[in-house]
Amino acid sequence: MPFGRIWTPSADSAAQITLSDDIEVNGQRLAAGSYAIWTIPGDREWTVIFSDVAHVFHLLYPDGHDVLRVQATPQLGEHVETLTFALPLADADSARL
Repeated sequence: MPFGRIWTPSADSAAQITLSDDIEVNGQRLAAGSYAIWTIPGDREWTVIFSDVAHVFHLLYPDGHDVLRVQATPQLGEHVETLTFALPLADADSARL
């Protein structure tokens, strides 16, 4: 995906996350519920977008439905053949995705 364009890290339908409790993402509250995850990749920083339109085709970004946008700094990880979401650091009160 070219930098600076909205993209969902998924295929066929947008990536989804369902939260059973409210959480904080980079210090901002995200209420319990189901969300689609979209990103705007950059070479030094990514924007991660949580949309309240949880079920949507992966090419149809639902403009105007953002619930939360946060900035994230990408880190190089091990090579994988397919996209993987992992929580390498997790405890009772926090996790790193």
